[in-house]
Amino acid sequence: MKRINFDYELAKEIVAGKREGRIVTGEGDEVKILTFSASDKNYPIIGEKGKTIQKWSKVGQFYADTKSINDLFIELFTTDIDFLGRLKKELADLKKKRHSLEQYIDGKHEVKNCGEYVGLMALQSKVMDIYIDILCDRIRLIKHDIWHQSTGH
Repeated sequence: MKRINFDYELAKEIVAGKREGRIVTGEGDEVKILTFSASDKNYPIIGEKGKTIQKWSKVGQFYADTKSINDLFIELFTTDIDFLGRLKKELADLKKKRHSLEQYIDGKHEVKNCGEYVGLMALQSKVMDIYIDILCDRIRLIKHDIWHQSTGH
């Protein structure tokens, strides 16, 4: 992985899925960008870091006049192996969330008057299953590409 200074337009491409990479803080914590156009003109970027919502300037600064460990950077995947590692981690995290959701749904079947809520949770679980399948397919394709590059086939 290669870390570069925050670039607003590149970050928008990463969030839109047009480029492979991730947005991180100076400490390396991943940030999920929620919007690039918040009403605060000084801090138009709003993102989720862990379980907290934070905001940044258009150049990725957390504070206007000083550097911070919370300033934004971009990490670009330099090889398929970097990207494969990221996908595997994302897949493992998603499987954990999926398992927790299933346990929650199972527990709610005993509670009266929450059938509609359990139905929505079950639908979310099915969406997670589809995403897991997509991630597995991407991992297989990247492994295949790596094998072809290493063998020259």
